[in-house]
Amino acid sequence: MIPASLLPPAQLVPAPKVRAVMSVPRLGFMDMFFCALGILPKFGIEVSKTTGAFWGQCMERGMEQAIAEGCDYVLTLDYDSVFTERHLEQLLALAVHYNLDAVAPIQIGRRSEMPLFRLRASSADGEWMREVSRDTFSSDLVRAGSAHFGLTLIKASKLASLPKPWFIGQPDESGRWGEGRIDDDVNFWRGWEAAGNTLHIASRVAIGHAELKVLWPDVNLEALHQHPSEFWERRSAPEGAWT
Repeated sequence: MIPASLLPPAQLVPAPKVRAVMSVPRLGFMDMFFCALGILPKFGIEVSKTTGAFWGQCMERGMEQAIAEGCDYVLTLDYDSVFTERHLEQLLALAVHYNLDAVAPIQIGRRSEMPLFRLRASSADGEWMREVSRDTFSSDLVRAGSAHFGLTLIKASKLASLPKPWFIGQPDESGRWGEGRIDDDVNFWRGWEAAGNTLHIASRVAIGHAELKVLWPDVNLEALHQHPSEFWERRSAPEGAWT
């Protein structure tokens, strides 16, 4: 565990200069925005808002602005993350104490309902772990190959030397944007690792992921959950719904 001395009250954390960056749609989850509005000012962290059709381009512009302003760390935010003051406090303590290149909390993917990180099976073969046991997270930090941008601290000096473009999507071998594509965020972490930078998952920091669900009455007039994407795929209520 992190020594208690490294986790003082928020106003006493010897925080580095941090700028939060997020790509913002015109509409968003108010739960996330109120997390940011209520928590970030306590750490003296301002938020840079970028808006545009392309998430990766927006994030890159926001990160470049933070570097130009002399920040030590960039804190990336997603507009559907839910977090507490303690979560940010722990991430800052870990980043400073261990001088980390990048550190992300544990977060579950909305549609996949799987953790949003990938771990290497070994440094030698470069294969990804297919199954991860709880024992893997017995230490404060776990080395990862990729993560998310929901509440992730990235060292600005490492970003400044990272070859560009930082965010760029890549289609599959047939030039299509199906299952074999590589999204902007995944390509960022590939480039990050290829440049010799490290990424760690904070084992004891787990943030929320805001999710929309469609509720239907089932045959017993009890709640039946459906993901919005499933509704649009089926164009109908889920099986077992009241008819």
